[in-house]
Amino acid sequence: MVAELGSLRPDDVTVLDMEASIEHLTRGTVRDVEKLLIVTEPYFRSLETLGRTVPLARELGLADLY
Repeated sequence: MVAELGSLRPDDVTVLDMEASIEHLTRGTVRDVEKLLIVTEPYFRSLETLGRTVPLARELGLADLY
């Protein structure tokens, strides 16, 4: 997979389905994504996590949040 990532063209689209956690934001592993789609469940704990996710994403400079 890593070899394939090195051969991506600028117009290629890659979708990453990541674990439900803010770890990807706190470690900065999504720093270079162009768009971030955040899907959550309608439960209090999930919405709490969403409340932390959006500010962290903005701190990393991610502008296109959905």
